[in-house]
Amino acid sequence: MGLLRREMESLGESMRPTLVHDSRHAKDEERALRASEQMYRELVENASDLIYVIDLQGNFTSINRAAQRISGIAGPKRWR
Repeated sequence: MGLLRREMESLGESMRPTLVHDSRHAKDEERALRASEQMYRELVENASDLIYVIDLQGNFTSINRAAQRISGIAGPKRWR
């Protein structure tokens, strides 16, 4: 029997373990994730090198501005 359980029983109280979620941590993590995504997005979009992503079928799923400028491909509909 654990020390905490013995202490709870000695108080004569019936206690039940409870999971408490601190939403401040979740909000902080969400803000950090958004900031990281924004930094990545800006890095990719402002890079002077071509950056692109293709799927397993060889279709472009994303290209940055430099790739659009150099290739002449303007929008997602023309990537295929």
